[in-house]
Amino acid sequence: MDKKPKVSVVMACYREPLEYVKTAVDSILNQTYKDFEFLIILNDANNRELYDFLQDLSKRDNKVKLFISNFNLGIASRFIYADLYAKGDYIAIMDADDIAFPDRIEKQVEILEKNIADVVSGWIEEFDDENKDNVVIGIRKIPEKHEDILKFAKRRNPINDPTTMFKRQCLYALKGMSILNHFGLEYMIWVKLMKEGCRFYNIQEPILRFRFNRKTYMRRRGLGIFCDEWKVLRFMKDIDFLNKKEYYFNLLTRFTARVLLSPFITYIYAILRRR
Repeated sequence: MDKKPKVSVVMACYREPLEYVKTAVDSILNQTYKDFEFLIILNDANNRELYDFLQDLSKRDNKVKLFISNFNLGIASRFIYADLYAKGDYIAIMDADDIAFPDRIEKQVEILEKNIADVVSGWIEEFDDENKDNVVIGIRKIPEKHEDILKFAKRRNPINDPTTMFKRQCLYALKGMSILNHFGLEYMIWVKLMKEGCRFYNIQEPILRFRFNRKTYMRRRGLGIFCDEWKVLRFMKDIDFLNKKEYYFNLLTRFTARVLLSPFITYIYAILRRR
């Protein structure tokens, strides 16, 4: 009988460029920490390029478990497949177009093994992949300790989603929650876990490189994105994570940022690229 891995890394693919997926995969398979399985979900069965690469990969490396979906379940697929198929005590989230630092898993396992937290995230290093030198344009820093994370969560997502690792029992706290694929879903999940008593911790250094380009900016603006965020805010109010004042304040600031200021997003991106 195969030994159960300590960690299950879960990554979903859709239509990311093959080069990006290869880089993301390599960054996981070359981790300093070795006791893990790698669950990869392809949410587009017709994507022959990714399908062929991932099929070959799963045959060559017994850490890799490939799942093919005929429907695009998006980021929700990571939690669905983790619940159904992950064997590890710890679940690590990975995006198909990012690059994990070599010791990412090792550092997160150390935190969870010490029982400092149930969910551990870390800073991310954002880089411009439209620049041939992959220029770093910023580091997204988030609070370290649980109490500060809770306060931060009232205004913004306090977790860098693609860096997250959590104890398997956290999945049980999500039972009965409707996991719909939309912008802000992970924010909603982290808030739900906070309300259920899960403890959070953020490593105070970058543990992943995050691709930030023109498409990233475009995906984060407009009425559709605001409507998705509205769903998240309503959920936060319904479970009493936000009071009425906090709810309406967030609603106003999100509408301003996503809709009223969206015409300026391209200009802001151009300025950042010149840094």
